[in-house]
Amino acid sequence: MRQDGTSDTTGERADGTGTHGSTPPGARADWGPGVGMRWETPRSGADTGGELLEGTMWFAGHMAGPPVHVHPHASESFRVLEGQIEVFMDGRWAPAVAGETVTVPAGVPHSVRNRAAGPAKLVNAHWPAQQMEGFFLDGGRLASEGKIKALPPKDPRTAIHAAMLFQKYPDDIRATGPQGPLFRVLAAVGRLCGFRVGPWRPCAGGPGCRAWSLGSEDRRDLRTTGGRSRSWRVGARQCAGATSGSDGPMRMPSPRAMSPSHTRPATAMAIDSS
Repeated sequence: MRQDGTSDTTGERADGTGTHGSTPPGARADWGPGVGMRWETPRSGADTGGELLEGTMWFAGHMAGPPVHVHPHASESFRVLEGQIEVFMDGRWAPAVAGETVTVPAGVPHSVRNRAAGPAKLVNAHWPAQQMEGFFLDGGRLASEGKIKALPPKDPRTAIHAAMLFQKYPDDIRATGPQGPLFRVLAAVGRLCGFRVGPWRPCAGGPGCRAWSLGSEDRRDLRTTGGRSRSWRVGARQCAGATSGSDGPMRMPSPRAMSPSHTRPATAMAIDSS
């Protein structure tokens, strides 16, 4: 294993399928042309005893990338195999080209994109693995079902499903800055409207626990009044609009605005070209 957490190979066969994945082998997720990302699992957490998740990723040209986010308990690296990408960290975007690796420490706000016209291919690693493979596979399924059409979201339904996807994995990935509380509200709206992203953990019970299930992040942040959360009251006013199928534009905060001032300062970006 390399120092940045990646293995010496991508785990690919000549036909492009994975050799190490176990959930199932070569598990794949296509996030569709609106997002412009594909994922394949050469090495899953099950293969490494939870030590490492390694995926091969393909970015389409001009891929805008996900919202700025953190992985609270895991480090991440991007090893560029073909093309070029840009990684947002330390409040700025920095390029990485084929042969270079960018490492993001746990808890550091970051994002990734491909501003070039051509595609890019890279190895993405998370250590420890946690449940990030589920995040990628669930996202691909939602995209294939037309529930996530673009990132950053440009319509209310996509924004709600993206928020619910993040809220399903609160210990693995969290949106930062204004996007964090916005995603929590949107996820509550989605559950009120009957949206689903997959199996949810059972509700923990207590005030504010209704027919829909809450993720652990929601339970921590729940503030109740008369047994109903603030998110529930916001959702009651917005549900009709969210379920109308509107594809109207939704303005999301810029990456710089989504980098919270209260987050601990990031270490200098590490780019390894060895």
